[in-house]
Amino acid sequence: MFDVQVGKTNHTIYVYFVDDDGGIAPGEPTTGLLFSNIETGGSASTMRQGAVRVDFSLVTQTVAGAHTDGGFIEIDATNMPGVYRLDLPDVFGSGADFVMADLVAASGNNTIMRPVVIEILDNPSVNVNQYLGVAAPALVGSRYDASVGAMAANVITAAAINAAAVTSAKFATGAINAAAIATDAITAVKIAANAITAAKINASAITSAKFATGAINAAAIATDAITAVKIAANAITSSQIATNAIGAAQFAQGAADKVWSTTTRVLTALGFNLANTDFAAGAIDANALATDAVQEIADKILPKKNTALNDIPFVMVLTTDHVSPATGLTVIATRSIDGGTTFSATTGTVTEAAVGMYHFDASAADMNGALLTFKFSAATADDTFVTIRTGG
Repeated sequence: MFDVQVGKTNHTIYVYFVDDDGGIAPGEPTTGLLFSNIETGGSASTMRQGAVRVDFSLVTQTVAGAHTDGGFIEIDATNMPGVYRLDLPDVFGSGADFVMADLVAASGNNTIMRPVVIEILDNPSVNVNQYLGVAAPALVGSRYDASVGAMAANVITAAAINAAAVTSAKFATGAINAAAIATDAITAVKIAANAITAAKINASAITSAKFATGAINAAAIATDAITAVKIAANAITSSQIATNAIGAAQFAQGAADKVWSTTTRVLTALGFNLANTDFAAGAIDANALATDAVQEIADKILPKKNTALNDIPFVMVLTTDHVSPATGLTVIATRSIDGGTTFSATTGTVTEAAVGMYHFDASAADMNGALLTFKFSAATADDTFVTIRTGG
């Protein structure tokens, strides 16, 4: 069975043809087929879940060519005999859980292809082990164990928090505290004492009398003017900068010693050192996060336990050649729950779709387990098995 994301377009699959009972070597790969061997006297079909068969036309294609609806070509008659490329039309919209595709060659070709079922996914598959980087824990009652006993040794506890808490005792002697703030606080009394009042403004006001005696005039400006000669005499030159410059080495060492003692490795501005031991006991590690992450993913992507599930697809083929679709069967469905060694009768129902495709509607009782295996049997057909894992 293949699967695609809902809404997928320009999808290509690969199908397999074998000789039928009238062929040269029944059951062996069929080579040399052309699109015309199917288009003329045969058929190409798709069928969405719950819908009727829809015919589509075939055209010739190349092994690595751009997608063309109905494109058909043999891959390699010598190294991959029986394998053919098929470019499907766009049939993967929402509203169905799967699509079936089938090619029937003209009778004179004495060949047969087993129908292909393509599941339509609403959400992409998730490999839990790949995202966690470790093997997922075993299921406990269809869920991942998140009990206290299953948690890692480094979980956050009250004792771990208290041990690493930042307390008043850990602050330096000169730390800013409420008393220190109060001493230097800006209060109404301090504001009043230094307030700008009208009397202070008047006393220091610039009046015409004060201005006239020492007025700045053109002669005074000229005497004290900044001229090019005065600038040149006192200019800061590159040699003066170089002589008195603070070097990178001088700056870096002095700055580092002000904050981080090179001998004791203590933050001198705070007066204490945050070591690895202050964090390790209460750290949140990957295992603590992984347990809840795995359960969340499982609940999103797996069918629900003890909840009815409709339209489980399966294919029945004849026992005579093990590939021909078996139609018109009375199919008996049985089930094994959570690894049981015997199969019991189901309470769900089986419905025939077309060309050997059947649907099974499982009841809540049929789904009441973490791991379910369904067996579908009929008098003239091979047994078919379908296994389903449930979530929460």
